[in-house]
Amino acid sequence: MAKLGLWHCRVQKGNAASFTNLDTVLENKQVGLECELKNDVEAHLRLLKQEFERYFPDLGDTELPEWKMTRHPFRLNEDILPDDLQEEFLEMKCNSSAKDDFEAMPLTDFWAKYVPIYENG
Repeated sequence: MAKLGLWHCRVQKGNAASFTNLDTVLENKQVGLECELKNDVEAHLRLLKQEFERYFPDLGDTELPEWKMTRHPFRLNEDILPDDLQEEFLEMKCNSSAKDDFEAMPLTDFWAKYVPIYENG
């Protein structure tokens, strides 16, 4: 979402740097981002943002327990989680191998490894 905002601001200023191929073509032809194309790109970015917000309504709510659990599972207090997740979460939280992996692996790799093990967490 932050990148969409950045891209939109850039396009409003006539800057196509966020879109490498378009930027290259504009530079090679030595032209700027013309009004009609600029308006089309801006409209597309607005629609894209609306679709993200529709599909992921809680995307910006970093206070959700599930969000906190995903980002910082070993610092989270289990009592903020729904009852059906608390026990499994505690199992993972007390797993020293999982803690080591969390510190050593990228977040996406960590969850790819541990989601199959802790299916409900």
